[in-house]
Amino acid sequence: MDNYKFLEDSPWFIFMNHGYSPASKLLDENNIFINSASLYLNLLEDIDTEGKTILDIGCGRGGGVKTYSEVLEFNKIHACDYNEKFIDFCKHTHNDIEFKVCSATELTSAYNQNTFDIITNVESSHCYFDFPTDEDLNIVYPTDNAGFLIRHVFGLNKFFNGVSSILKSGGVFCYTDAFSKDQLIELKYSNFNTKFKNIVDSDITKNVILACEEILDTLSTDTIPNSMVKKYMEHVAKQKIIEYKSGQKYLKFICTK
Repeated sequence: MDNYKFLEDSPWFIFMNHGYSPASKLLDENNIFINSASLYLNLLEDIDTEGKTILDIGCGRGGGVKTYSEVLEFNKIHACDYNEKFIDFCKHTHNDIEFKVCSATELTSAYNQNTFDIITNVESSHCYFDFPTDEDLNIVYPTDNAGFLIRHVFGLNKFFNGVSSILKSGGVFCYTDAFSKDQLIELKYSNFNTKFKNIVDSDITKNVILACEEILDTLSTDTIPNSMVKKYMEHVAKQKIIEYKSGQKYLKFICTK
């Protein structure tokens, strides 16, 4: 992903999500990425993590799993991303975490069945596109909605199939992302509700908007050393505030296999 080449001179830039506020009290208040780290901790709020094995899918530059390793008491932490440069960066930057290059739609090619107690996925499922399986082709999809992307449904189906396969029986799947109106329809037509049970969903849009606003406040100071990164963060925060206030939702799902 050449779009992220400017990050090569910023090894401190390890988070790429929109954040959550109020920030977790488990974190150092001087951490410039406290809101981004708090999104990961909020996702695991009230989840028993002690002695458990976790996989973070779509780990990016590893900020989330680094937070897990520093704050929570997991037995083993695994993470994967399809971006080879990100995984290479993670392997050279974060210790005691098992990183793999792996697409979110091909999880069973990299991990065994019934392996993980907990699986997390933060702000990346909107990027999952794939081709249909025979099962996908037996479903009738909407034809009157120009924004409905059927290949996204196929990608989500393969993602949820993979998560269900490698998650232990009774294991917990913690999933959060931004959803447009069309993406919510795509999620509805996916196999999410059939692959998992005890699904509890929460709308945390207001918390993410507040985090983006706080990021802009931070950027008004001299805490970010790289001007290109600062410009990137400012652009993303401003754009997401507009989108969330215009109807896009940021949802969190906690469910079990």
